[in-house]
Amino acid sequence: VPQNLIHPTTTTTLLLITQTATILPYLLLSRRALNSTWTAIVDYIRGRIFRTTFSKLERAYLKYYEFPAAIRAMSRLVSQVGILLGLSWCVRWWMVLVLVRDVVEDEIGMVMGVA
Repeated sequence: VPQNLIHPTTTTTLLLITQTATILPYLLLSRRALNSTWTAIVDYIRGRIFRTTFSKLERAYLKYYEFPAAIRAMSRLVSQVGILLGLSWCVRWWMVLVLVRDVVEDEIGMVMGVA
């Protein structure tokens, strides 16, 4: 075994620490660059693909659920108001007819001398 391949333990440890310290800034920079690149790719995919998918789902939800629900609510409101107005007019005319009939009967009774 050649002597230059065998190092004492402390020399090997110091050599490894020195080499690691030499490479460490490049490792940190490359890790940061890879993380930034990965984050940018993920943000791009989320922004482009997931957001457009969500927008499509949101549009479908609005089209098939929200708009019909709003139309149903408005039609219920309009029908209730229409029914109430119609009933109020019917009751008003009914009261007019009842009062007119009572007045006419009273007038007829006075003319006939019954009252």
